[in-house]
Amino acid sequence: MSVADRREKIKKLEADIKDKKAQAKTLDREAKELTGTLQLVRLGGEKPEKVEQLVGDAEFKEHCEARTCVLAFLPHILDGGAAVRNDYLKVMDKVFKKSKAEGTPAGFMWLQGGDQFEIEEKLSLQFGFPAVIALNLKKQRYAVHRGTLDEDGLSSFLKSMMIGKVPLAPLPKEMPKFQKADPWDGKDGQPPAEEEL
Repeated sequence: MSVADRREKIKKLEADIKDKKAQAKTLDREAKELTGTLQLVRLGGEKPEKVEQLVGDAEFKEHCEARTCVLAFLPHILDGGAAVRNDYLKVMDKVFKKSKAEGTPAGFMWLQGGDQFEIEEKLSLQFGFPAVIALNLKKQRYAVHRGTLDEDGLSSFLKSMMIGKVPLAPLPKEMPKFQKADPWDGKDGQPPAEEEL
């Protein structure tokens, strides 16, 4: 190989190396962007608009599998009506938005107390409703909020839990799945019709 051919070959190889490094940087950046998008999808979106109702096990896993989740078991619709439920949901929503603004990695969901009897029993929530727990499926731990369901109490519970000042219990073995529930229509409940004898 002549000196001129060698120089030409070196220039071509150097250009190829430079090109491949640029492609590698582009691919690495794209992979990082895709990883970020995957995380957002797993978390149910970076900024969900509201506290969601838990209507089944699939929604629970989708929303709570990759982060700590706050679950509020609200009183049955017949125990206070839409006004009482909406008051609790407003409290949950305020704490949810505040935690998002502060960067707290927690999801929020609610369900009607009494609809998931087996789960409520396993988590020792027989003391009545409303009841609030925070759980982490990856760590297999949960904590029960022992205060009132108001903005200050719930915010304090969440902050204390995130810094390790709330006692955690292991999630019960063989935790049952959340049963399918009807989405709430936003209205007062209708008492069951009484049968005539």
